[in-house]
Amino acid sequence: MKKVIPLLTLLALTISACTISTANISEAKICSSVSGESMMCTSDETMFATDTPEIIVTTKLDNAMEGTKVTFTWRYLEGSEPELIDEITVESPDIMPSYPNSTMPIPPSGMWPTGKYDVVITLDTDNFEPIVKAFSVK
Repeated sequence: MKKVIPLLTLLALTISACTISTANISEAKICSSVSGESMMCTSDETMFATDTPEIIVTTKLDNAMEGTKVTFTWRYLEGSEPELIDEITVESPDIMPSYPNSTMPIPPSGMWPTGKYDVVITLDTDNFEPIVKAFSVK
């Protein structure tokens, strides 16, 4: 019995340190304009022109508690290492489903550099597998 109590204590600490959740993203799309009340991309694009005014990633978040954080990490993939462009974190409201999104405006130069990009979408839970949305600018 003496060995059981420390094991139960360790198990309780381990479980409390994890953030297991049923939160999930059922849709993730990239586009250059959104429509509708949900402000979702109607199509999932993979190619953009260098003068596209903005590139948008939209998601549909289900089964999340209020305050669940969705992080969008925008990266430029040309070169030896991916280059971080921006990282944006938004918190979900108490209404489900919710539609977190992130917008990357055209650079100050007025042109996107040509090449490959991606957006990595993560939730602040231990059991969520990141979603990677790849796209190109030509």
